[in-house]
Amino acid sequence: MPQYPWVSVVVPTHNRKGNVIELIQSVRNSAYPPDKIEIIVVDDASTDGTYENLQRLFPEIKVIRNITEKLPSASRNAGLKSTRGDFIFLIDDDNVITATSINELIRVFLSNGDVGLAGPIALYGSRREKIWCAGGQIRPPLFIHRHLLQYRNIEDLPATARKATIEVDYIPNAFMVRREIVDRGGLFDERLPIGWEEIDLAIRIREMGYKTVLCTSALIFHDVPFSQEVHINKTRAFWRGRDRVVFYRKHLPLRCLLIPFDVLGFLALVVRLKVQLENVWEYIRGTREGITTKVSR
Repeated sequence: MPQYPWVSVVVPTHNRKGNVIELIQSVRNSAYPPDKIEIIVVDDASTDGTYENLQRLFPEIKVIRNITEKLPSASRNAGLKSTRGDFIFLIDDDNVITATSINELIRVFLSNGDVGLAGPIALYGSRREKIWCAGGQIRPPLFIHRHLLQYRNIEDLPATARKATIEVDYIPNAFMVRREIVDRGGLFDERLPIGWEEIDLAIRIREMGYKTVLCTSALIFHDVPFSQEVHINKTRAFWRGRDRVVFYRKHLPLRCLLIPFDVLGFLALVVRLKVQLENVWEYIRGTREGITTKVSR
């Protein structure tokens, strides 16, 4: 494997033409050799002129346009199928990367043949000293997922953790995978269109015999509010309910016995955040659809 293998960067986007431009510019400013990077943007039926703007500003990159909205999993798969890189860096449109992010992730792969998925530490875009996510963990017995080290200062990490490789259960939002993962069918499960799809992929990669690791020397900045509040609207509530059930039915069938408690927990969350109670109905509607969706391994 050469020192600088070919890297494909896949970016799904929807109605965030400003964000996606910032991300592309950060990739183009990477310390990684530009002739070893291809950028593929999948515009998921944006209505804000994203597609036209990208074609005008970046005629050299490949832009795939979905005529109708297909959501993240299908959009990422469309990008994955068009890649030619030895490694594929999947990153959401509301991020920017540091100059050495890609270099550090490639370093992990080249020095660890058993790593199939590696990702960076994601910091808040508005509070760049604060960690948004340093990998994720799924905690039994309820199998609730949580982001590690959230809200911690990046400077507080011990020196021994500044350039470490740490095994985790999953990495959301931005991560790199080996070409052979994709060639062996490592695509996103489109039955999980938005939510839990990244955890599902990490589990299947482990089942292939690879590790999922966090590279602490790779950093990105994620454009999400610095807040402990959860963003809830009708659409998010529906998919939150649906995809949780589909994921559990696929990987942890007995966990479905606790679905009523999930609904009660979501109700408590809605009341605490003082958001519209109709979101609870959307969560229940999503849960019902998750129960009736055909699921197999």
